[in-house]
Amino acid sequence: MGAMTVTTRQVSAFSGCQLQFLPIALQCPNLVIMLYPDLVGFYQELPLDVGKTIQRMAYYAPPGDSRRAKVARYLAHRIDRVTGTEDAQLIEWSWESMQSSGFSSMILSDLEAGVRDYHDKLRETIPVVALNDKPAKGQVKTINQTLLSARH
Repeated sequence: MGAMTVTTRQVSAFSGCQLQFLPIALQCPNLVIMLYPDLVGFYQELPLDVGKTIQRMAYYAPPGDSRRAKVARYLAHRIDRVTGTEDAQLIEWSWESMQSSGFSSMILSDLEAGVRDYHDKLRETIPVVALNDKPAKGQVKTINQTLLSARH
């Protein structure tokens, strides 16, 4: 289970998003829905500033205090605490690595189908993300338009 945080600046460049009736910060995926046998939950990352994001989370379960329900909920929360800690560390390390002089490009994991689909949509809509070399400052829009028009 993983999440990808998209900043408002990135969302405005993501013109292919079909949710334009929503506020800009909600137009692209930044939400994970968790499904467990005895409860459902979600978490969502909300960017506040460069390098600063908050995460909100909630769980919903039918009423019931059976031993089975308590154990299932405990295990679900335990899994989410572990993966949440791992995700937070991965995000921090990724952000730090992008600030270093040794960073050349992002390696996008294709292990999760949702992540793969989202990355494919990014590469389709914003082709500059698939380039090996960083575009010159101020050239992203022009390069994207050129790459998109070359497809048609």
